[in-house]
Amino acid sequence: MATRKKVNLDQSRTLDIEVRKGNSWSLVVTFKNSSGTALALTTLDYRWSMAVCPFNSSSSSYNSDGTSLKNAILVTPDSDIKVKSATPNMEAISVDNSGNVTLAASDTVMSEVKSGQYTYYLQYKDVSTTPDTVKTVLKGNFLINSDDLSAV
Repeated sequence: MATRKKVNLDQSRTLDIEVRKGNSWSLVVTFKNSSGTALALTTLDYRWSMAVCPFNSSSSSYNSDGTSLKNAILVTPDSDIKVKSATPNMEAISVDNSGNVTLAASDTVMSEVKSGQYTYYLQYKDVSTTPDTVKTVLKGNFLINSDDLSAV
């Protein structure tokens, strides 16, 4: 009897993010290779994208045709993630040659979104390859806690 083999090509990692409605936030994530050396992300010239979409535990965050994310509430400018009904409202993702990717949204943007549980995806596109290589590197829950206080 033949042994069944399995290959998992999904290299994304799960990281849950929790923020507060009406508060600005910034998150720095450092990417390293398998030897522990930080990636020179500016030199690599990847195009980074992030989208935050409504969470629905009973169905996918993708449309039935699989072509785009449903009604993203937060999305980065020049996003390569195909989103439906989304206007870029996050700050542009910044990277450096120390492996750091900085994600951020202003208090103004965060005051306009509803508190609740969402799903997010962070991916890059490497346009130096043919065809382009697209990889989702982080995904997870994105929780926006309510804040009853007004910005001062």
